[in-house]
Amino acid sequence: MNDIPPELLHRLLSVRSEAELHQLLRAHSELASALSQLARRMETSRRPLTLQSHPVYQLAAAVAQSQLSLEAALAQAQTLRGLSETDLQRMDAYIGDLAGQRLQEAHLLALINDAAAQTASPLTRFLCAYKVGMTHLRRREASQAAQALTRAVALAEEAGNEEGKANTLNSLGLAYNTLGQVNRAIACYQESIALSRQIGFRAGEGNALGNLGVAYYEQGYFEEAISYYRQALPISREIGDRGGEACDLGSLGNAYRDMGRYAEALTSFQEALAISRQIGDRWREGEILGNIGLTYYFADELEQAIEALEQGLTISRETGNRQDVSNILGNLGNAYRDLGQVERAIGYYQQALEEATELGYWRGVGYHLSNLGLAYNLLGQVRESISYYQRALEI
Repeated sequence: MNDIPPELLHRLLSVRSEAELHQLLRAHSELASALSQLARRMETSRRPLTLQSHPVYQLAAAVAQSQLSLEAALAQAQTLRGLSETDLQRMDAYIGDLAGQRLQEAHLLALINDAAAQTASPLTRFLCAYKVGMTHLRRREASQAAQALTRAVALAEEAGNEEGKANTLNSLGLAYNTLGQVNRAIACYQESIALSRQIGFRAGEGNALGNLGVAYYEQGYFEEAISYYRQALPISREIGDRGGEACDLGSLGNAYRDMGRYAEALTSFQEALAISRQIGDRWREGEILGNIGLTYYFADELEQAIEALEQGLTISRETGNRQDVSNILGNLGNAYRDLGQVERAIGYYQQALEEATELGYWRGVGYHLSNLGLAYNLLGQVRESISYYQRALEI
């Protein structure tokens, strides 16, 4: 790995698809050459380090088996001196592979690997700090994510890794947005956009533009949001990021729907749905079907709404997207309530409330409790209605 320039190494470790890897290799012949040499060296190496024998992995296993406290493991990790830069970066890449499937283990490994990297180069320390921040973010630990990512920004600057800094600023914006610190989030996105444009980092520019659009959308500034989504969309298409393209189209659909422009919303959602199916992104497919159903609901086309919502519910359950499951169940309840099937609606609201409560999705809990209050009021059961409204006010 020492043959690969630091900025290319970071881009390599950030690759998310085979198409993105091929694009990177075509643009940088020296990277392809360095990888070939590395592969040959690994084939002839007499000291292979398996993941299970990696000291970081062993410390994490001891913590997971309650043989060691996390604090003790972090202290021991800081005393490790036999690990090379390659060892640390290899564990960092493994953590990235785990993050979507075994997040708890990835988070623990990231913390310990970060502690072990304290005497490493700025680039390796940056990579490890960034991974800690991202695992906190995936675990919805926004405050810890912001702290780790702020440190990662400084380390990226120290390492001279401008693309890494742009990516980290974008992620830091997500953390601030989750904390409700919207102005700080917007400032991070704008700094990421400016830096990405300065260095010609189109993927970073597109991601930050999309997130900036979300920040404005969540404040109700739909025209501003649409403007940023429309800037992000052609970048996703230009760089061949089909997942990003589907995300941008879905975001446009949300903004159009909330402005009452239902035909435009459905066109955007249908394009996003087609792309998600083409690339096999079942998570986004379920999410988009739920949004299509919600759009039909607002357009007062209840039968079509129910059909799309049921499809989205099946897929979101399959993929384990419990927040979407809760939202879709609530929207199915709304559709059946408006059809006059109030008791059936209550069944959906109760399921939605259970999902949201188990998930700790408190905004959803309040929403479903309010809908239950309304439903029982429609049935003339005033005592039950008041009870649910009171519980909603307590959230």
